[in-house]
Amino acid sequence: MFFPFLPKAPYAQMQVAMTHYKQMEKPDRDRTEAKAAEDEFQTFLQKYPNDPLVPQTMQHLREVQEILAEGDFRIGYYYYVKGDRRAAAGRLIGVTKRYPLYSRSDRALWMLGDIFEKSEKKEIAAIYLARIVRDYPLSPLAGDAKTKLVAFGVPVPQPDRRLLRGCRRSRVRSPQVEHNEQAAFACEDWSWERTGCCRPHWPSSNAARH
Repeated sequence: MFFPFLPKAPYAQMQVAMTHYKQMEKPDRDRTEAKAAEDEFQTFLQKYPNDPLVPQTMQHLREVQEILAEGDFRIGYYYYVKGDRRAAAGRLIGVTKRYPLYSRSDRALWMLGDIFEKSEKKEIAAIYLARIVRDYPLSPLAGDAKTKLVAFGVPVPQPDRRLLRGCRRSRVRSPQVEHNEQAAFACEDWSWERTGCCRPHWPSSNAARH
């Protein structure tokens, strides 16, 4: 954008971002447009933090990041089920660091805790389990995380009431994620339903193409 300080510059920047947003693919498909949309929405927020379009931009950015995180999560889950701990951890750590508002962050943290516990690195496992308790206190996994921390002899942190990111938190929705998640995970031995985790509830969006 050549004239970032013109009155219509924020709107123009939003249109650039929306061009990529509308071309996004499913989480397990090409990520080029989703990454471009993420970059453009972040550019908007950096350049125009006080613009009236900021709330809309933040919502779209969360929707984009939900799709990007879901793609990495599915790969991490695949390796987790296969028993490839190193590959699973590589993907899941990235998800938990880059996308803390992702609707399955608590699941990713739980799997990381399990991976490091089985790798006999309980001190690292405790870090991820403690994050569930602190950052996602309403997650169905919080109770089990507390139990494991007690068994490890590690102090159980207090929930961060400012976050309340669990099931009460507002979550974005990508239609193709919800549509395909049952088929993707129903046949696996380790199912989300068995953990008691709730599915995300997201506002409808036509962001990604079917």
